[in-house]
Amino acid sequence: MKRCQAKIVDSIATAQALKGCSIIEGPLEIQIRGTTKNQDGSNIVKELEASLIDIVEIEDYLKIARSHPILSLSFLKNLKKINGKKL
Repeated sequence: MKRCQAKIVDSIATAQALKGCSIIEGPLEIQIRGTTKNQDGSNIVKELEASLIDIVEIEDYLKIARSHPILSLSFLKNLKKINGKKL
């Protein structure tokens, strides 16, 4: 299992940096605003799914804020555990 440092995902590039990660060491925060060209955010959700699909555990917490394109957590379908070491 690949362990990765905590990140604030505020762009597609930041999400892609987590590709292949299974365990997030620390919190995972997502703050992605909608794009001007694609108002429904479908590309953003597809990219999140492609990049974050392997995450099974987050050591601290999951925070999603100011991310209007995100309507569900389907992009984290393999997430099994949020430890909550720091809240």
